Amino acid sequence: MEICAQVEIADCMQTLFRGNSLASKIMAYCFKIYGHGYLRELLNGLVTEMFIAAEKLGLSYEVDPARCVVLVLVLRFFGLEEEEY
Repeated sequence: MEICAQVEIADCMQTLFRGNSLASKIMAYCFKIYGHGYLRELLNGLVTEMFIAAEKLGLSYEVDPARCVVLVLVLRFFGLEEEEY
């Protein structure tokens, strides 16, 4: 169904983006594409600093430290090597 037709048959503005409509799919796609880059740019420095500080203090954010090497995973996610921090 075309977006204009979906807008015309919507009961009210609040229900327009509910469900599995084309409009809601476009919104979800845009949030995923643009939101990921925005959040990564916004939080990259803060999260990296948190984990570097935790590593220097010998701390971990993992509930069960035996399950995960937190700093290595975070640095890999942000494309950094351990020596770079």
